[in-house]
Amino acid sequence: MGQDSLFKSAFTHSSIGMALVAPDGKWLDSNASLSKILGYTKEELLSIDFQKLTHPDDLNADLDLLKECLSGKRDSYQIEKRYYHKNGSTIYALLTVSLIREDNTPSFFISQIQDITENKKAQQALVQAAKLATIGEVAGTIAHEVNNPLTIIEGQTSLLRRSLVKKGYDDPKAFAQLSKINNTIGRITSIIQSMKNLSRESSSEKARTCSVSELVEESLALCRHQLKKDQIDVFVDVDKSLCINARPTDFGQSLLNLINNSRHAMKEMPLKQLKITAKEEQGRAMIHIVDTGHGIRPQIASKVMDPFFTTKQRSEGTGIGLSITKKLINRMDGEVKLIKPLNNTTFCIEMPMAYQKSQNIA
Repeated sequence: MGQDSLFKSAFTHSSIGMALVAPDGKWLDSNASLSKILGYTKEELLSIDFQKLTHPDDLNADLDLLKECLSGKRDSYQIEKRYYHKNGSTIYALLTVSLIREDNTPSFFISQIQDITENKKAQQALVQAAKLATIGEVAGTIAHEVNNPLTIIEGQTSLLRRSLVKKGYDDPKAFAQLSKINNTIGRITSIIQSMKNLSRESSSEKARTCSVSELVEESLALCRHQLKKDQIDVFVDVDKSLCINARPTDFGQSLLNLINNSRHAMKEMPLKQLKITAKEEQGRAMIHIVDTGHGIRPQIASKVMDPFFTTKQRSEGTGIGLSITKKLINRMDGEVKLIKPLNNTTFCIEMPMAYQKSQNIA
């Protein structure tokens, strides 16, 4: 077998995506593995150039290296980049490119494309875990340093209130201010506890009976300031008696992800309203998160919970929030669904009631 035949056989049967690419970016040939990675048939790939399938944030770096090859500064290069799959999802790839010259003239590039999306998922999960661990450490330090002064303030406020009552001082405005101080102390304590709960390692956390009302309030405590800053009106209508089987940390993170998604969706909207409702339906707890954001286009609605799928700018999101939410809720025998993509976008978290025996939570 000659060298050309050996190369053709290796090219065709390689488990890594391979392509021959013209100097102008047009694909000249591709193998079955590349079609599997990107979702396009060989014929479809050969009708377009790689630029059209490259994430715009990664295109310039790729083109700059390609130009260096054409100018003779280098013969090959390797980078991580993102491609768009035919279904609209994002594929992370390790791209290795070598330039083949004939008579010292650029002839074509040999591109090897390895799908590293799963590795990226694992890396993102580690980064997320590290961030949460850091939050937990900071929250623990804050709690230690702040709780003692808060306790003193709360105690002195109570003493002052009793002293005023004892002396017959009757000024509703003064007593209202004292109540405001106590409420603020409670809010600070709630925020610190919510941060600690959110960052706590959940893999060993057992599912238990949880009040949906308390879980919602705890999640809102973490982002209430930002919601107020963004001028978002929040409406909560939760059955106070509603209880579910859940891991509080996992559920809290899931709900917070959905709230933050809604907050981003409403940034440029004239009407900014977030509504969270919860009630029992047919023996299951149904928690709805509704916002007046820009909505989700129907053609991408089925992909919003895919890992790394995002319509946000690179600096605003990684595309893993909803996929994490789906994974965490599923692990608790629950389900999260986008039930209304446009005109009051609505996500629904369906969870087992506390009186139901959950078989799969481990």
